[in-house]
Amino acid sequence: MSTIAIILAGGAGTRLQGPLPKQFRLIGGRSLLEICLGTFQGHPGLDGIILVCP
Repeated sequence: MSTIAIILAGGAGTRLQGPLPKQFRLIGGRSLLEICLGTFQGHPGLDGIILVCP
């Protein structure tokens, strides 16, 4: 059996009140989406990642 991470990267990020959706906002020079993907890519227990975004 495979273990797959599903990352739901949707939403407008209206509570952050910025020009970009929250998944593309920069934190320490990297987008939130990039940080999230990097965390899951290095996980030894995962066989794959599915990214869902608008």
